Amino acid sequence: MPEGQHAYLHRDARDTSTAAYLKALQNSSSQRVRVWNLLSSLPPSEGLTDEEMQTVLVMGANTQRPRRLELVEAGVVIDSGKRRPTSIGNDAIVWVKNPEPDLEKTVPTKGKKKVGMNDQEVGRLVAWASQECDWQHVGPHKVSYLIDAYFELQDASIVTPSLIRRLGSVVEPGRNLPGYWRDRDVYIGEDMGLHPAEIDEAINLWWASVAEGIIDATEGFRQFEVIHPFFDGNGRVGALLYNYLNGTYNPMALQFPPNLWNDVRREGVEL
Repeated sequence: MPEGQHAYLHRDARDTSTAAYLKALQNSSSQRVRVWNLLSSLPPSEGLTDEEMQTVLVMGANTQRPRRLELVEAGVVIDSGKRRPTSIGNDAIVWVKNPEPDLEKTVPTKGKKKVGMNDQEVGRLVAWASQECDWQHVGPHKVSYLIDAYFELQDASIVTPSLIRRLGSVVEPGRNLPGYWRDRDVYIGEDMGLHPAEIDEAINLWWASVAEGIIDATEGFRQFEVIHPFFDGNGRVGALLYNYLNGTYNPMALQFPPNLWNDVRREGVEL
């Protein structure tokens, strides 16, 4: 079914301090941290251009630049005021570690900011996301990505396969390409997942069944995990979609998806 003919579901930021952001960076192994570690190892009088960082880190521009931008937005990396020529002769900004970051500054996440959440709601959302990430064997830095995806879905007025693809790239920005399903085979336990060429049609049919009420939240979650549309992050996106479909898309109502595959770690765990 073409996406334009799809049945859709309609719906009528969280901030952290710079100090907390820096602490999280110390415990992370993401590409963002590789950029940070490189710049923070240099004295403030020096610094690197984007192109120089890409060369040293052996990192593509489409990976390095967004990570550097995140550090700039967090206030921990700044424009030194200096310029150096690129390999093709253009002037490029020399970026340096901020020697005096404002540790009380609020740092916006990639997701849209949600106002009005109280401490209890924030704490429960973080607890839910932390437990899901622990079950998926991903590092603590992925918790913030899952929370970003939570707000991305919450703020959407209409849910489509395109939005779901975006959620995949938010929870796993280094592994899932924005706007695409996976293009390689994956194994789900001992079984091979759906062939990449079949994913688009399968997701369209799945979402039509969900939107038309043919299947409920539990069956929708099960089918989504069987399709396994992303290279990584399927369980986390599936958990978001389960709560969305289940009517529990609120920090105080969030649930863990049903333990359909009898994971002993999930037995009896509640928020």
